[in-house]
Amino acid sequence: GLYTSSIERTTSSVADLVLLMAEWDGKSWPRGATAVHEGRVGKLHTSPDKQHKVRLEWVDGSTSTFIPISELSRATESDWEEAKREDDHHYEQQLAEQSAKALELRSGGAPPPQGIDAAMALTGKADLQLAFDMLDERSEGSLDRSQARNWLRCAGWCLPDEELDGMLSNISGPGTLSRSGVQHGRTKWGLKNLEEVIHQNRHRENSSVEALQNALRRLAHSRGKIQRDRLLEFTTQDHDLTETNLNEVLASLGLASASTLDVDTLAVRMLERVCSPPSVLDMNSFGR
Repeated sequence: GLYTSSIERTTSSVADLVLLMAEWDGKSWPRGATAVHEGRVGKLHTSPDKQHKVRLEWVDGSTSTFIPISELSRATESDWEEAKREDDHHYEQQLAEQSAKALELRSGGAPPPQGIDAAMALTGKADLQLAFDMLDERSEGSLDRSQARNWLRCAGWCLPDEELDGMLSNISGPGTLSRSGVQHGRTKWGLKNLEEVIHQNRHRENSSVEALQNALRRLAHSRGKIQRDRLLEFTTQDHDLTETNLNEVLASLGLASASTLDVDTLAVRMLERVCSPPSVLDMNSFGR
């Protein structure tokens, strides 16, 4: 009995000591305190546990695994602010590099719409060749006016048909003769012709966030919100589009379940999607 009692007292003392040390660690290393681990500045995301371990939150918002307090050294709030500035600068550099890379890949895409700060993706030489081949269903090496318009839309142009027709009609080349001998404009466009169209219009404004917002507001009867049913009525009436098409578009904008849509948000997201179209895998997931 004396032996058992001694063990119990020892165990209790150890437990008290562990509790006391944890309490002291909690005061010495409170949650939110700034620390350095292996040269990286962070803040205590958790209070010390019974094993004297904590998790740190890094300046980018991520958290560490559990780290022994013995591996930490003190840091100041100034160290934290400096680390945040360095992380922000690194992030901005990454964005600039990605943007520059996207611009390098552009061989002839449309300029981004006004108000959208993004490069036009999927408009490299290979992308535009692929779009041309898909539209040239009979492998004739040329597209008719409707197909050529669709190709310009693949290149990122989001202008009305009339403006796209004007762009197509302004390039030189052979047309057709009527029975009366009157010369008509071009009716077929090869890939080089279409690349010339884009080159000639490289400084042309490609719509804008404001223009689309105004158009949507008119459709919504001057309101700031538009009903999904109103969009469906407009898109399926004389526009060769179906409810499925609309559902896919809204899903790609993260608005799949919305019944009422904010006009300004809708316009921005639509034009952002023009610049950055969804992948094939994305489209498959939207259709589910």
